[in-house]
Amino acid sequence: MASIKVKITDLAYSLFNQELFAEAKSNIDIVQSYFKANARDNKVIQSLVQFIGNNDYEGVTPTRLQYELEKIDTIMDEEVDAVIKHIKKWVKMDDKEILKDYAERLRKNCLSQNLINCQTQAGDDVDLFYDLMNKFEYKDTYSDEMQIKKLSEVDEEKAMKDSFSKFAEDDLQVIKGAYPAVDAWLSAQQIIVVAEPGGGKSLFMMRCSKHFCMQGKRGVYVALGDLTEASFIVRLGAQLLGCTLTEAARRSKACMEAIRKEIGDNLFIACVPANKISIERFMRKIKSRINDYDFIVVDYDANFKSKGDLNMYLEGGEIYSNLSEFTITYKKLVLVGSQPNKKYYGKSYLPKECAAESSKKQQFVDGMITIGNRAGSTLPLGYLAFVKNRNGNDRVRIPYVRTSDGEFHEVSYEVYAQLKDYRDREEISYYELQQLEDKFSAHVASSSVTKVAGPVTADPDFFENDEQDDENKEKLPF
Repeated sequence: MASIKVKITDLAYSLFNQELFAEAKSNIDIVQSYFKANARDNKVIQSLVQFIGNNDYEGVTPTRLQYELEKIDTIMDEEVDAVIKHIKKWVKMDDKEILKDYAERLRKNCLSQNLINCQTQAGDDVDLFYDLMNKFEYKDTYSDEMQIKKLSEVDEEKAMKDSFSKFAEDDLQVIKGAYPAVDAWLSAQQIIVVAEPGGGKSLFMMRCSKHFCMQGKRGVYVALGDLTEASFIVRLGAQLLGCTLTEAARRSKACMEAIRKEIGDNLFIACVPANKISIERFMRKIKSRINDYDFIVVDYDANFKSKGDLNMYLEGGEIYSNLSEFTITYKKLVLVGSQPNKKYYGKSYLPKECAAESSKKQQFVDGMITIGNRAGSTLPLGYLAFVKNRNGNDRVRIPYVRTSDGEFHEVSYEVYAQLKDYRDREEISYYELQQLEDKFSAHVASSSVTKVAGPVTADPDFFENDEQDDENKEKLPF
């Protein structure tokens, strides 16, 4: 016994605490595999781990343990007494921090052992290795423990910090209105961004990425589909320089200089053709560098490699279930682009049931932002809306106009009413938009925020689409 590392011996004894016993029992095959590989010659440890596999916790008594240990020919009576004494100490252990530490040690050791086992079994067959790894699931029963406590004894500062941790500031009222507790983006959220093809979801998520990076956050933007590195240079460059996308394409060097100056090394990108990478391989790739990122952008969900044997409903749910590991385990902010069902194309407002392929997505995401695109106008406009929100307000809808530099600007309802059926041009500059806002300066632009922040019962049509003719538009000043 003296040749065995104390940590392994203590870990074996700790398994007899009721909390850790349940965890070891749930993962008994890999637990036994770990101790067999790392304490092969220690008959006491082998006997104890075998005992856990053969008995429920109610069967853990000093008499039963003594009987099992005395089966070992080479063990002395005083050694049996010493082992049982150690086990009794762990049975009575109630220090949650110590138990949590040992549970984490057990989990890490089992994960490492599983990696070794898969490598040994697969040999040089890489695909078999990944298949074996994907089948393994460690059941972390200790961390899933239901803890019951008096509400009056909850630390309110810690509770609020754990659930409402500020991630980044934003000047968009749709974000501030959605998270009134922090008046900014929350961390550890999985947010789905829904817009029709060409409706601006990539531009919106790039805009958010730029905004985060300029505040010192680091993130990775993974474009699954037809976006290229040139797309990033042009689109981000246009937003930073305030020029049209066409002009940005002609000024690629100036765009790159602006990107290096404003964003620096804070943004990583990956351009992957559609249907080339599975969600499992994506997860492994990102997790291998998870500490490099504060936020993760996926553009967009339908372009992950299809498994073929799952229908779209289940496959969509599986994708978002996997991505939730980034928010739950690693506390990262995750933005995922998605398309709406075709019946919502050309609508100014997209409700939460609009997401295409799988309504199961909504079970896993923490929030949903939709970008409407009114077909009645040649300008890119509609409503930015926060339509699902686990941690804030989900009744936020504000009209927006996307200017020629690819930026999103929230506007007053008066300006939106003038533009929503405009069909003479396909672009509007930020300067022209400001002219129009000045024209209606008597109507405060923030009235839109006031409206969504208050009761909506008096306005039953507020969360409906507005695809109808308006014959009372004034002539626009441009």
